[in-house]
Amino acid sequence: GYGCGIMDWDGTGVTDVVCMPIPVTKCSALTYKAGQQECGSGYMLADIDTLTSCAGFVCENMMGPWSIAHGKDMTKKLAGSGYGCGIKDWDGTGVADVVCMPIPVTECSALTYKAGQQECGSGYMLADIDTLTSCAGFVCDNLMKPWSIAHGKDMTKKLAGSGYGCGIMDWDGTGVTDVVCMPIPVTKCSALTYKAGQQ
Repeated sequence: GYGCGIMDWDGTGVTDVVCMPIPVTKCSALTYKAGQQECGSGYMLADIDTLTSCAGFVCENMMGPWSIAHGKDMTKKLAGSGYGCGIKDWDGTGVADVVCMPIPVTECSALTYKAGQQECGSGYMLADIDTLTSCAGFVCDNLMKPWSIAHGKDMTKKLAGSGYGCGIMDWDGTGVTDVVCMPIPVTKCSALTYKAGQQ
């Protein structure tokens, strides 16, 4: 009706906006969790390098001006634009929001953690002891709670969470309700399916 074109504007009286997708970059792939301390499936607390390099993006696009959030480093916090938008020292208390980053796909990030369960579910099996040992730090940091204990396939060993020092310990095979699972490797045999009562 106006001829369809870009016109000069004084910044007032316009109620509509045109939006574009945010390009997927290291910073735009982050998520912001207000009032939460966990990131959810596929994400982990942002490391300090990512939080620092993406501070401006997070302030402008994800958090409120007077919000404060933290990532993995419990000595640093990100203060919103109302505070000048920057990384500041932190005592580890009183911050309710977190910034999360996608978990890179590795042998360890492919693991799943089942709290209160003894079965892994379709496509997964109990983690072998080599995988559980090499990925212990990752599991403690990203998948299990500090005072949790879990086991894998080896029923003589258990993984104790960070509250216990995060490590593999001897185990008598009883009293542990959580398991760590790994994807079943795709081989000629694992690709087979079994159909009971079907032809």
